[in-house]
Amino acid sequence: MKRPKNSPTRGVVQLNPWTLMRARSAVNYLRQVLGSLREAYLEHRNASHRLHKLEHRPGRQNTALLVDIDDCKKLQNDSHARIVESVSELAALGAVPGPMHQGIAFLPVVNNKRLAWLIVDIFDDATLSGWRWHGEPESIKRPIQEWEALN
Repeated sequence: MKRPKNSPTRGVVQLNPWTLMRARSAVNYLRQVLGSLREAYLEHRNASHRLHKLEHRPGRQNTALLVDIDDCKKLQNDSHARIVESVSELAALGAVPGPMHQGIAFLPVVNNKRLAWLIVDIFDDATLSGWRWHGEPESIKRPIQEWEALN
């Protein structure tokens, strides 16, 4: 089946660019959402690891072990739901989560029609820890003062 000619192209993501002022005003909220995402991710990972160990324990399963397995499954499901909720919240804001265990997210910004990303890091004192142009390696992190100078 052919796609209609006037339909949007698949895989195209529309970004809602941020401004530095908007990002600074949302820092506390972003810090809370990223902290919640990180906590839920680590809890999910821990529950998954514990569940795997319990399910692969040698010998017969007794009642206590079955209760522990059930508790781990509930914890895993609850933490997964919180991960989905946090990621959805970030997506609604137009933020892109980075590695969940690191507490990092990226906010799209534009300068002279060129896409860049503000880096939000919950472990950095300033929270807005830097920025980089789209397509640059992750090792590059420019100071926020440079972004201010560009605008």
